[in-house]
Amino acid sequence: MHTTVEPGRSSRRSASSCTDSAKQSLYLQLSLKIINPDDNKTTQNSPAFPFLPIDVVNEIVTSDTVQAQAARCVSICKATPSRQIAKAARQIFAILALCEKQSMIWNLFSEGVTDEHLPFSRLHVDGHANTSNPLVSSRGEVFKSFSKLKDVEVKNFLREQWLVLAPVLTTSGEHVHIDAKAPLPFYDVQKISHTDTSTVYRGMLHPAHMTPKTINPVQIAIKEYHREGDFYKEKDNLEIIQSLKHPHLIWHITTIKHGDLLYAIFPWADGGNLSKFWERDPDATQTRHPALFLWSLQQMRGLVDGLFALHELNCRHGDLKPENILHFQASEDPRIRHSQYGTLVIADVGVSRVHHQVTELRTDPTKTKATTPCYEAPEVELNRNAPRGRRYDMWSVGCLFMEFAIWLLYGNQAIGDFREMRNDPIAQKAAYYKLTTESTAVVHPVVSSGLEALRNDPRCGKDTGLADLVDLIAGDLIVIEPEQRARADELRDKFGRIVERAERDPDYLFKRTGPPSRVPDAFTLRVNDEGYG
Repeated sequence: MHTTVEPGRSSRRSASSCTDSAKQSLYLQLSLKIINPDDNKTTQNSPAFPFLPIDVVNEIVTSDTVQAQAARCVSICKATPSRQIAKAARQIFAILALCEKQSMIWNLFSEGVTDEHLPFSRLHVDGHANTSNPLVSSRGEVFKSFSKLKDVEVKNFLREQWLVLAPVLTTSGEHVHIDAKAPLPFYDVQKISHTDTSTVYRGMLHPAHMTPKTINPVQIAIKEYHREGDFYKEKDNLEIIQSLKHPHLIWHITTIKHGDLLYAIFPWADGGNLSKFWERDPDATQTRHPALFLWSLQQMRGLVDGLFALHELNCRHGDLKPENILHFQASEDPRIRHSQYGTLVIADVGVSRVHHQVTELRTDPTKTKATTPCYEAPEVELNRNAPRGRRYDMWSVGCLFMEFAIWLLYGNQAIGDFREMRNDPIAQKAAYYKLTTESTAVVHPVVSSGLEALRNDPRCGKDTGLADLVDLIAGDLIVIEPEQRARADELRDKFGRIVERAERDPDYLFKRTGPPSRVPDAFTLRVNDEGYG
């Protein structure tokens, strides 16, 4: 955690009789605990602003602290017990201490001030700010004690008050409205990506500003939406998905309307996404451990089960691809099932659309356009205005799982070469299908050759889990006619039988033989005579 004095702050000594070294110490105790964004990491328009954590205020502002200030200011009325102030107006006292005006707390408290009155603003009369400096609370009550302050001191109070007003966020998916001036309890924020529709940051959520409470800070993904419609559509989908509590479906911590800015907060996937996972272990020239094959099949089953849960809610994802499959290596969240290689989770439901019809195909044309051409189903071009049903997702699952199998057997380079071999420079995409006419399409010949190459790999011999996987991909998923693709429940059941047998009988996973001398021509652009290229 980075704690620094806010830029521009300096030690200030007041000329009042109550200012001494002890008061300065209180000011420093608080100001040195302000969490500031690191200027080297935080970008313009970042959601990170300075804030004073609530646990710091609770630790420093105690009845003893308040009583010590009273003892040093003999002219102050001490009729009010310090413990009452420390209990009901702890944040107010901290703000005054940051302004070096903590002696005002007794006058304000005698007017009935508590932390519940925050934030304060100028009193306006007939549309104009009152120059006599009384302030009005969030509940509309006027506090005249502020009139004893100079105008610059009132400005300081109005500015400093926001430091203690970072909200405590629930982590169960609640939607909250937060004043634009209030800081969010985030730090170490870095911009990760930016598109026309959203910006994604990585950051830390302060543990004192979470409920349920946690000891350690939580690494988070902060997704800022540039379009209000996109935000509310994804918010609605996330709230529906949250109710499932499925270990292979993304969950959100909270959604936030921060002034005019809109955010969804997610747990950070420490392993990146599936594509990054493949890149980290690209080499299949050495025989992979059987545990990795089993884990891969288990994760595929989990993803299919998550997709089934979505489809049961009449929700089609619409943009399944490796980049939208997050990889959690480790997590304290109970929803993550710990395993040797982590957990894969379906994410980015922003382009999905919850259907209100229970029919397999909708009767209204799709409004979802932001899909990825590489994994989109052929119906997107065969009839652009036709409704897309949930079996649209099943084509994408087939493409995704075929690449998973290629990676397991031949490594990450083979996926890239396979994609390049399908690339259509005119259409600017590498689809798994090829148009023959305006109304017909076939499975791309490169894909057909690839499926045949997988079947002919010795490790995919008859009566193995890998062979059954390839059969599922070719026979139930990468199928031109949507009605002939498997439904999610059918695929879940078939995967379940494959995984259950593999868990009982490790020999069923794949034939125990080494990789071929070279990558099949279906998956390589450059063949090295000595082996994998």
